[in-house]
Amino acid sequence: MSEHDKPASPKVTVRPVMSYRDMSKFIDVPWRIYANDPMWVPPLRLERRFHFSRFNPFFKHGQWQAWVAYQNGQPVGRISAQIDSLHQERYGADSGHFGLLECIDDSEVFAALMLHAEAWLASRQVHHVSGPFNLSINQECGILVDGFDTPPVVMMPHSPRWYGRLLEEQGYLPLKDLLAYWIDVDYKMPRVMQTVIDKFSSHIKLS
Repeated sequence: MSEHDKPASPKVTVRPVMSYRDMSKFIDVPWRIYANDPMWVPPLRLERRFHFSRFNPFFKHGQWQAWVAYQNGQPVGRISAQIDSLHQERYGADSGHFGLLECIDDSEVFAALMLHAEAWLASRQVHHVSGPFNLSINQECGILVDGFDTPPVVMMPHSPRWYGRLLEEQGYLPLKDLLAYWIDVDYKMPRVMQTVIDKFSSHIKLS
């Protein structure tokens, strides 16, 4: 088959999340991405909808926009772009983030999602973009780059193997490693940790 005989890639359409129904599709995208991943632990849809509502404290100091990518009419990816005023106070008024990134292994879809997030940020004078942040550094950050065959760790991301490659194709480079630790059940807490627990025993419960 020659270069000219190759079938055209299915058209990619990226639409902003503007309604309750759009948000349902945004929330549901991971179920498609991780359908064959035995390690993925699905979130509660109700909790996700609450997370993206006005009840999330992030929105007291942050603004955002979300998008869903479609291919042949089917959702195949999603992304968000957000600006955190508290982050800007510390790191500069031209800083912003992308996040909540989920996508099939398709460079065209991935590029289209990143383009929309970057354009939204650029229109708000953001020129230093980092991520993924879901939605801020106080939630899940980054992507999984090792340990794909192990269960997810609380407050740490779980990602398909292709995210790192697709991000690098878009010119993004690793900035910082985030590590998670497994602790055996017979783990003995350091004395300083036990001292803190004893001091605040009326407020802390371990089980």
